[in-house]
Formats: sequence, structure tokens, C-alpha cells
Amino acid sequence: MAEQESRSHNNRTAAISTLFGHTAEELAHARPGANSVATLKRKGPPNRMNDLSYRDWMKFQKSFFRFTGWQQFVDDSVSFFTKELWPDGAVSKSLVLGFPPPTQQLMGSRSIELNATSDLEAITADLRQRCGGQQKFDFILLNLTPKAVSNNPSYLCDQHTSILRSLRALLFKSRYCCVITQWDANSFPDPWALAASSRQFLKLRDETIGLNGPFQPSYYCLFLQAEDDCSNPEDWHPDQTQIAASEPGRFPTWVMPKSPPRKADEINHPAKFPEKLVTDFIEAFTVPGETILDPMMGTGSTLVAALGSARNAVGIDLNPRFVAVAGERISAKTLSLLEKPTNAKIMEGDARDVVRLLGKEKIDYCVTSPPYWSMLSNEGSENQKARRDRHLPTVYSESKTDLGNIEDYESFLGTLISIYDGVGKLLKRGGYLTVVVKNIKRNHTIYPLGWDLVRRLAANGSKFEFAGTTLWCQDDVGLKPFAVGIYWVSNTLHTYCLHFRRR
Repeated sequence: MAEQESRSHNNRTAAISTLFGHTAEELAHARPGANSVATLKRKGPPNRMNDLSYRDWMKFQKSFFRFTGWQQFVDDSVSFFTKELWPDGAVSKSLVLGFPPPTQQLMGSRSIELNATSDLEAITADLRQRCGGQQKFDFILLNLTPKAVSNNPSYLCDQHTSILRSLRALLFKSRYCCVITQWDANSFPDPWALAASSRQFLKLRDETIGLNGPFQPSYYCLFLQAEDDCSNPEDWHPDQTQIAASEPGRFPTWVMPKSPPRKADEINHPAKFPEKLVTDFIEAFTVPGETILDPMMGTGSTLVAALGSARNAVGIDLNPRFVAVAGERISAKTLSLLEKPTNAKIMEGDARDVVRLLGKEKIDYCVTSPPYWSMLSNEGSENQKARRDRHLPTVYSESKTDLGNIEDYESFLGTLISIYDGVGKLLKRGGYLTVVVKNIKRNHTIYPLGWDLVRRLAANGSKFEFAGTTLWCQDDVGLKPFAVGIYWVSNTLHTYCLHFRRR
């Protein structure tokens, strides 16, 4: 049986190599598959992954979606990650666990094995049993959202080894699986813990979020590939993280503020967030007259939002150009708010020196967005190319002290932690810190910057406890066709707003 499965997989690889003129090594990264007639008529590279048209493929490029039900999700996922027939005529094989049956008329001749039980012990046992039979699949879809998990996140940590090892054993090389967990903004981030653990066995390729109502739990979809991950995987257990007491209704699971057009002087900054985003946080975590800090203020959006909400504001930035822009924006805002007695203080300086720069000044709340490591300067980055074509800066500054110019990820992360540790010294007890940040994709590897900040800032013995996350979803950004027809990389259009509370 095992020899037959292996022979079938090798035949598929050979057939695809012949058809498209690629080596087996190239195809391991290209997620091989056959062409449909409809795809052959489309301009551009042949579709090696599924039978979808270019237009239908683009529906999967956004990193979040409106959840409409499991049936639609299962149908879409199986259709996207498999072909009906591979080049050698073999039928694609999928395993669907914990979901309703797919709509068979949409699946054609695909072979789909199903276990619709929601009992997690039964699903775990099913996976182990299948491993004993040496079965292989082209795609596996696994549902871990039942209440047994959401009420006991340690279940994932206790059972992950068995589940993830089984998934790797059951997948053909370089094939995909999708693991769904529940996303609750106010509790331990078990999807991130599962993702961290998964990297011992599978390569973390992407994530998407199925959005329910703004104050309801959503669904977190982790996409994993049967390849080795070159990152440094570690287990992440709930008892390693200090979690603040839940405050339902304090902030939503996700928000979708519209970004107004940027003015000429603001567009030079490569990563500005809308004032509306931080205004809601400022008004949730502070009262009028309190003081808001942004130690990496850029063009001063946090300060403008603070003044508009009758709060005082303090901002620091390394780049004199952005300090000047922030000063002009704040002067204009102050003139329009003569009836509100607020103050704003702007300083040119390094965020590493935040304690020295502010002295004994006490801060009630800090909200900030750091550079996303070297994301802006990555060669081949779409964002970098677009800004270069418009003759706009592709980095925050040329300074060697700029965080965005630190090459080593661990050094960058350690520097950020030390900055927020300094903020913690200035922040009142019980005061909040919000960090607006994305995970980073670089050289086909995901660097989970947001998750790593939570793990380290809210670790046992630290100054902070994790208070929850609000996802900032950008629904007004055009989609880019990353690797269409070859392999799947979504457009990352959700950003983490990580909330921490000073102990």
C-alpha cells in the first residue's frame, strides 16, 4: 500500500514536470497540479494548483472573509487546494474532519473522505488510525472549533503533537492542510499557540480569518504545508502567558475603519494608520485630560487623535522630516480645538531613550505602531516597488539606529521589547499599551512579529499582561495576484492591534 501511494505521488510529479517543463525540486515549491481547458485559454502561467479561473482564484487572495457557514467554507477550500484530476489522471484525495459533507456536485470526481463528528478525541483517534494504514491525501481540512477547545485552550497544547504529527504523515509532500480554531479577542490566543507548535512538523504558509459580528468570536484558519519549517519553533502553553481579566465589550474582535486620502506631506511616510483606528482605543482606555504617548509617532496620527478626543499627547520620532510634518499637523489641529484645553509635546529622538526623554512624566496610555522589521526594504516587495515607482521613500530613514534598518530578526524583536519595557516604567499601573503590528512574510517564511510580542511582553515576570486583540481589517485596499497559478500567498490585509495592561 505504501509503495503504491509513493509510486502514485512520484508519477504525478513526473507527469507535471513533463507537462510544464519544471524540475521536481521547483514543483515542491510550486504546489503541482494539472491544467484545465479553461485555464489554458487564460493568459499567463498555467494553473498547477486547482481548476479555478483567474477571477475565482482572486476571491481567495484576501486574508479575511465574511463567514457565511461551514458548507460554503468546505466547498471553497477543497475546490481551491485540489484539482479534480491530476495530470496522470489520478483523482485528488481530500480528508474533511469535523465539518458537514462537501457539495458533491461541485466536487466532481474528487475522492473525499469524511468524519463529521465534532468529538475531538474521536478525531484525534481517527487521525492516528489512518496513519497506521499509511494513507496519503492531497488536502486535509480539520475543524478544532468545538466548545471543548474554546473552554479549554490547554487541550490544543496537550494534544497538538499527536494531531500535527498525524497531519504531516497523512499528506503528500508539499500538500496543504487547513486547521480551523476559534478566535476570541479577549482570551488566550490559542490559534497562535497552535501555529507556533505546528512548525515542528509542518511549514506555516498563511492565515485567514473568518469574520463573524464585531463582538462575536471569529474563526482562525491556519494553512500548513507538508514541508519542513526553517523557523525556530517553540511550544506556547497558556500558563506561560499572563492574561488580564476579561472585559467583554471593552473592544471588538475586529474593526474596519476607512482610511481618508493622505495629504501630500503625509504620503511620504510608508506606514500611516488612520486616526479613526486609534481614536476608538484612546476613548476606550482613557478619559479626557489624560496623557497619551506614541514613542514612534511618524507623522503624528496618534497625537492628532488624542487632541481631537480632549487628551494630552506626547510624541517621539527619530526622523526630523516626520517630526516637522507632525508639528504642522498638530498646530493645525490645536487651532481648530481652541475650546479644548489640551497640550501636545513633540520630540525628535530615539524611542530607545523614552525614559530619559520623558523623565518623570507619567503616561496614562500608549498606542504606537513600530516598523514591521525590514518589511519595507525587502527586495521584490510589492509595497516597495509601488512606492519606488512613485518616487516615494521605501524606508523610514537611512539612520543606522532606525529599527526598520536592523537586519537580524531576533535583534529587532529584542530592541522592541526593551522599548516597550521602558514605556512600562512610565505607564501608570493598570494603564494600557496598544501595539499596532503585522506578521511578516520574508523569503517564503513567516516571522510572527505580533505573536512574538505577545509571548515576550506578557510572559511570566514581565511588566504587562495580555488584554486582547482587535483585528484592523482593510477592506479598501486593492488585491495583488501573488503567485496566481503556482502556489498560494494571500494579501495580508489584517493587522493586529495588541492590547496589554500594566500590572
